[in-house]
Amino acid sequence: MTQTIETPVVHDQERLSQEAKRVTYIGAWLDALLSIVKVTIGFMVGSAALIADGIHSPIRFSHRRFCAGGDSLRASGTR
Repeated sequence: MTQTIETPVVHDQERLSQEAKRVTYIGAWLDALLSIVKVTIGFMVGSAALIADGIHSPIRFSHRRFCAGGDSLRASGTR
């Protein structure tokens, strides 16, 4: 006797989209907080490298977000 195991298929794209946005926003806030901490500590200890990294972190995040947005537009067929 064989048993079939059915895996649930998620049909709710809106819920998945909201979840992805929530995770993105949390990541953005944590990245911003980390950048502020890096710049602050960099000034406190006199580390130009830490200050530069703190300034560069939001730029990296915005670049990743821009590239991901472009990929999702191409995948949906919209230009």
